[in-house]
Amino acid sequence: MDIIREHKNTFRGISLLTVSCIRIGIMTFALLIVYFAIMNMLGLHRILALRAFNILILGYGIIRGMRRYARHTGPKFAYFTGIRIGALISLVAVVPFAILTGIYLSYDTAFMNYLVDSLSMGSYLTPISVATGVAIEGLASGLIITFVVMPYFKEQ
Repeated sequence: MDIIREHKNTFRGISLLTVSCIRIGIMTFALLIVYFAIMNMLGLHRILALRAFNILILGYGIIRGMRRYARHTGPKFAYFTGIRIGALISLVAVVPFAILTGIYLSYDTAFMNYLVDSLSMGSYLTPISVATGVAIEGLASGLIITFVVMPYFKEQ
């Protein structure tokens, strides 16, 4: 009986929780790209404070993942399962976004020069260092969002 239950909860050997988190992470990544593209087209990408909306997009993805899991397993679930959901969605969404940011900055030298000129540590910036900063900032934000949201879903 356990083999059947385990088989139903996997997709080609990967847990359905992981598959679901990857799908939601990709959706969140796509939303981050769309937001950046819109900001770029409107010329608002130079307003660095607007990147705070990335946190809202990431938060939406994390909450969506937890709600989806809660819908299938019941309204409350284990604390570390929730941390895993938030971490995996953040990882899948943020790392590719950071890589694309680095690639973009390699080609848009005018924007890279703007960052170098406008930030206090700008003289030390390269596309790779900015991409690393985006990754660290996004992953840290994702974990903070997860820790803030998780008490609403955890078992007692």
